[in-house]
Amino acid sequence: MKHSSLPLLAVVFLLPPAFAPATPAGEAAPSSQPASSQPAPSQPAGSAGVAKRAVVSDLVEVQRLIPDAILELRYATADNFMKRAVYPSGATCLLRPATAERLRRVADSLRAEDGTRLILYDCYRPLSVQAIMWEVMPVRGYVAPPKSGSIHNRGAAVDLGLASKEGAPLPMPSDFDEFSKRAWHANEETSPERKRNRQRLREAMLAEGFQPIRMEWWHYEDAEERRASLLDLPFDAAAPPRIDASPLARASRADVGPDQLEAMEIVTERAQATRGLRAATDNADADPSFGDFGFDFLRVVGPPSENVVLSPVTLGVALSLASAGAKGETREEIRRALHAPPYAVPGVFAMQKDNACGVHGAIAVFLKSTLALTDGYSQILSDAGIERHRFFEDPELTRGEINRWGSEQTRGAISELVPPGGVLRSSQLALVSATDLKIRWATEFDPGQTRRGRFRLMSGREVEAPSMRGKQEARVAFLDDVSLLELPLACGQWTMLVLMPPDGADRMLRSGETGLGLQGLLRPSVPDSGGAAEPPTDWREALGRLERSLSSKQLAQWRASAIQSSVFVELPSFEGRQAVNASETLRKLGIRRAFEPGADFSGISETTRLFIENVFHESTVKVGERGVEATSGAAVIFGARGTGPSHPVFRVDRPFVFLIQDQRTGAVAFVGRIVDPRR
Repeated sequence: MKHSSLPLLAVVFLLPPAFAPATPAGEAAPSSQPASSQPAPSQPAGSAGVAKRAVVSDLVEVQRLIPDAILELRYATADNFMKRAVYPSGATCLLRPATAERLRRVADSLRAEDGTRLILYDCYRPLSVQAIMWEVMPVRGYVAPPKSGSIHNRGAAVDLGLASKEGAPLPMPSDFDEFSKRAWHANEETSPERKRNRQRLREAMLAEGFQPIRMEWWHYEDAEERRASLLDLPFDAAAPPRIDASPLARASRADVGPDQLEAMEIVTERAQATRGLRAATDNADADPSFGDFGFDFLRVVGPPSENVVLSPVTLGVALSLASAGAKGETREEIRRALHAPPYAVPGVFAMQKDNACGVHGAIAVFLKSTLALTDGYSQILSDAGIERHRFFEDPELTRGEINRWGSEQTRGAISELVPPGGVLRSSQLALVSATDLKIRWATEFDPGQTRRGRFRLMSGREVEAPSMRGKQEARVAFLDDVSLLELPLACGQWTMLVLMPPDGADRMLRSGETGLGLQGLLRPSVPDSGGAAEPPTDWREALGRLERSLSSKQLAQWRASAIQSSVFVELPSFEGRQAVNASETLRKLGIRRAFEPGADFSGISETTRLFIENVFHESTVKVGERGVEATSGAAVIFGARGTGPSHPVFRVDRPFVFLIQDQRTGAVAFVGRIVDPRR
């Protein structure tokens, strides 16, 4: 680590709703915001703020804003993946007012170019209909579970296509609701015209702040409204028709093309094979953001007097991918340590490099050609679009390829994720993930205002460090156990939190004794103790208490106590780098069996008995006047039990005789004996 001025700051990059598992329905964490002016409603187990009634401002009819939009709500017909109508015939396209206004601007832009119109396939979706869909297709990645809800259930997502000025649909790479790779944004196996239409829709939606998901060209979410309340409002007085929630195999096969039928069968088989994963996913303790895993890791990694930089998401997603192929106690140990269901993949890993927030996540698998994967694990890799790379016989060559991939994903910031000796001759498989984040502050700090400011070290000694200064619109809280600052970043869905042990000045601000209110946060003009409680004499213990109390639940409570205010902030600029072999730390967190020859990863390969040899993790962070830059990588290296190198080894480590011989004639040109090669 480069900087010594960080120990008293516990820095948390707050995971936005985009870090929920990516689904076509834009699955997000339950909102903490109540529905506007609504009585306390009944709600499904596990959901929050589900509104059964609405006021006028809750939803608007999109066609009133976009009269030339073509309404083709597929769920009001049998032309959808369920082959049944789940909306009433009178259903219309409803969205949150802000979302509808953004969509109007999209329509205006396309119309102004050449008269292109929008086709609306789905907009607001009642939560009760989401439950029906989940019964039919209980597979994350295609349908969001009603427990957490979809962005559609919040009136902030839209499924759409394009039409000509005359109303003829413009061809796209696949049909709406097609669960196959043809629907992916990355699909290049389609005509130039279809690619152009897909890209044109994508660019128009991104320009107005909508976010796509990787596996559906038609689905877009309003990131600004992701935390809106879940809604269960009927389209009209009649309840949406119930359907037979039987498996997809009951759909009329006569109405399904061969490509769609094959994709549906794959998804159905996967749903049946992952019933155990559903139970883990529905567990109230599941934390797909990997926040609690990160807090646990922070508490046990390295001496408490040293700076730490790590990425729970990057390390967590690689381990989660390993857990998807684990069974029995091996899987349970990983799941418990991650506080997440097997194979929980945050949405950042489904984003493209051109996403509006400047965040990119990637996953790759390096495997030997002789390693036979199970059909189920191969399907997981294929469904997620995970890159496969060759695992060479030469360990150093493989190490170089893994590091080259990691460097490409992090703009060169992490060039040696796997250190020398990290890949062995017995190694068979590597699961690798990387994250690259570069986001500006919502309000940048003026470099001309940066000054050297005081910083108190663990010992209590004061030092000087470069400190950014400026007025910010932020959320702040001064509580008995923590002082919290939450600074917004430019794209709207990301923030940076700073958590500090409180001292006397913070308590005076909280009580209002200084008369400065929140405007005095971190200002030099805040008076010293003057009757306030004395600051802690042992900052090591104070920060230790704060770290021990950290959990996703506790963080949510602290954030709920914060208020929005104009604040003058002094924040040290800092940067750091940390590279660790995380194996021992993971053992301390309870992942033990996975590192032993008796590990059960038979879900990855039934013919090769795998176990984890090493887990490497590296992270960098740089916080400055313009914003935040951070990168990270993780590599889980698997070896095979009971196997040595894949080829016999002839190791010359004792006296020997040598000959140089012409093999055509048998003539021995030279012969000799070597008893000490140093001579």
